[in-house]
Amino acid sequence: MTSGIHLFERQRQRVRITSKGEKLWHSNELALGQLDRDIRELQREEPDRITIGALTYFISR
Repeated sequence: MTSGIHLFERQRQRVRITSKGEKLWHSNELALGQLDRDIRELQREEPDRITIGALTYFISR
């Protein structure tokens, strides 16, 4: 659970993603997909080096 939002629900012996969880999953796929495309583009411009900075909170998740 993140900030009171239920992302998964238990059904008997299974865990199922909720509609809110699916929405966040889709958003994540779009964001990380764009990040991957941008990294590949940057690598073509300067293939020997790439530096990524991120907040510790983001990296720990």
